[in-house]
Amino acid sequence: MKKILLWLTPLLLIASEGDYEYKIALEYTSGGRGAHEETRELPSCPYERCEGMIEVKIVKKDYKKAIEWFNKAIEYKNKEASLEAFKLLYKQIDYKSEEPDKYLLAKMQENFGFGLREYNKLIALYLNDMAQNQQCLGYFHSYEAYKHGYFGYNVSNEKAEKYKNLAHETCPENSIYFLLSK
Repeated sequence: MKKILLWLTPLLLIASEGDYEYKIALEYTSGGRGAHEETRELPSCPYERCEGMIEVKIVKKDYKKAIEWFNKAIEYKNKEASLEAFKLLYKQIDYKSEEPDKYLLAKMQENFGFGLREYNKLIALYLNDMAQNQQCLGYFHSYEAYKHGYFGYNVSNEKAEKYKNLAHETCPENSIYFLLSK
């Protein structure tokens, strides 16, 4: 019996590589790990004549560490890591604007520790990985990126059409991405 278990142990470890890193990344995004509380005093109401202040506790999550752990999980070929990292990151700035809002860029720098160039590199990494894993969201956002030039992509109607068709084939019929890829 011991010989069988010793033989199977490496196979079990290989099957779960990336899961550990992925779970740690999720803990960072949920605030279960690495979060710290800040206390701020705010006016008790928005009017000048109001008196008094209230103390508000704000939980700040460690998104820098979350991205680091998602990237480690991606290196180990965890198929969900790029999807979750993308969902965490892509809404941080107004990526559909020609020039992202300076306030949102500053908040991204504060929360994630990088600027627009690194943001675009990570988004490209996540989209590529999601497309390799044949994920609906990856196909759809790749389509948008190539069609409109989002995330620093060069506009390419040929690639946009390819990803649009892949999104339409892959996405569930009741999803918004399926409908938008028609």
